[in-house]
Amino acid sequence: MNFSRDIFITSLIILGSSSIVGYFYQLQIAVGYALLNVLVLLIWSKLASR
Repeated sequence: MNFSRDIFITSLIILGSSSIVGYFYQLQIAVGYALLNVLVLLIWSKLASR
């Protein structure tokens, strides 16, 4: 299982989606959205590493 590659692809998706959100909305919303996605990614990686 190539776990680091999955994290890299997921972080690219998070960056892309948060930049799209930041384009349509304000920067604060995009930063909060990115932090929320990073938190979800951390929880998901802890669940996957069990």
